[in-house]
Amino acid sequence: MANFELGLAWFRRDLRAADNAALYHALTRCRRVLCAFVFDRDILDPLDARDRRVPFIHASIVELDKTLRDAGGALMVRHGHPVHDIPALARECGVDAVFANRDYEPGAKARDEQVAKQLASHGIAFFTFKDQAVFDHDEVITGADKPYTIFTPYKRKWLQTLTPYALAPYASEDHLNALGKPPPNVKHAIPSLAALGFPMPMRPRFPPARAAPSNCSTTFTITCRTTIARATFRR
Repeated sequence: MANFELGLAWFRRDLRAADNAALYHALTRCRRVLCAFVFDRDILDPLDARDRRVPFIHASIVELDKTLRDAGGALMVRHGHPVHDIPALARECGVDAVFANRDYEPGAKARDEQVAKQLASHGIAFFTFKDQAVFDHDEVITGADKPYTIFTPYKRKWLQTLTPYALAPYASEDHLNALGKPPPNVKHAIPSLAALGFPMPMRPRFPPARAAPSNCSTTFTITCRTTIARATFRR
């Protein structure tokens, strides 16, 4: 039974439709689900324009959008600041709840706290889920309810805590029928790399290949056999 009429799945570092905890919970707890991603200017603006990670992420976004479109949805993409864009997008689309996978970096945690406060001020729920880690928060702690400071006892407790349930995937790909199209008045096109401030990466230029001599294969075989023979006799 659905808890919400319309939900928003906020993708961050989890650019996949399969085995995605936040997407799974959104799809199973909402009658209809929209999807969003924000190219975060707080992260992108300080980067060198030749940073190769950005074209890779951009290509992953294009691929994810295609997967969602093939299933009946689409990815709404923004280039800005998530602390402003996600609450604004949630209000614009009229969603009841936002779902995201947890991020553990200090800056990301502060960002999520701000997003949660803004959403709550408009009566929109915000849920985060464990996805990129096997255990988080207080799932592996000492008997005194404190974090481990020595690796070996931590490893022992980690392995003791590990169960098949902890490794079970989230079958989000089996519930994509709950995906919905973005409202027609909400822009959702993927910005180009140039619009993000990153030119298309130049492909490395390699010297033209030269034709191999006709006896290349024979020479290679003899060389390999000679090397193996020498290594054998040296043992």
